[in-house]
This record gives sequence, structure tokens and C-alpha cells, in this order.
Amino acid sequence: MTADKKTDESVDSLDADIKQIIDDVFSTSGQKISTDDPIVAVLLYIKKQQVTMYRQGLKEHEDAFFLNLDQRLVKINQNYEAMEKQKDLIVSELMGKNQRMIKEGVQEELQKQKPNHETAFFVVLGILIFTQFLLIILTVFK
Repeated sequence: MTADKKTDESVDSLDADIKQIIDDVFSTSGQKISTDDPIVAVLLYIKKQQVTMYRQGLKEHEDAFFLNLDQRLVKINQNYEAMEKQKDLIVSELMGKNQRMIKEGVQEELQKQKPNHETAFFVVLGILIFTQFLLIILTVFK
């Protein structure tokens, strides 16, 4: 049943092609030809060859396009990998620099706070000495 359908479709397509050829010959040259004219067979053959060549050219064009696309994809992947390596390098450099800056910042803060600790120590020591002096005076004059 499907084979009959395909045969019917190909016969209909062939009839349509023959009618189109006859109309094209008449519109171009003004000559009326019939369906059994040998030139119709030649023109039908030429049309089939043109369709075949067109499909082959289209296939070659598609193949070249996809090959070019594949080559570009490879380049894109290579560039992506290079950028990922560059990103990793930049991140590691920034992390190292950040750690160095944190260490330097901590050391600077410790240096700033060191005199404050020394000053606080001497103030507290002075208060203790003064308090002991007052205790000694109070015990002596008591």
C-alpha cells in the first residue's frame, strides 16, 4: 500500500515536471511540444541532473560549513581553557597577595598596639607603686 502511494506520488511528480517543462518551453520559445516529444525526456533528464548537482553542492556546502564550525569550536574550547588557566593564575596571585597584605596589616596593628600596651603597663605599674606608697604611709602614721 505504501509502495503504491510512493509510485503514485512519483508519477504525479513526474507529470507535474513534464507539464512544467512544456510550459517553460512554450513561454521561452513560443514552440508547443507534446508529452511524447523526445526533447521532453532530454529536458527532464537535465532537470534531474540539475537537482542532483544542486543537492550534491548543498551537501558539500553543509559539510564545509560544519567542518568550519567544528574548527571554530575547537578554537573556542582552546581559548576557554587558556582563559581558565589565566583565571586560576590570577586567583592564586590575588590569594597570595591578600595573605601577604593580611600578615602585613596584622603586624602593623601589633606594632601600633605595642606602645599602647607599654604605656598601659607603666601607668598600671605607677598606680600600683603609688598605692603601695599610700599603704606604707597609712601604716606608718596609723
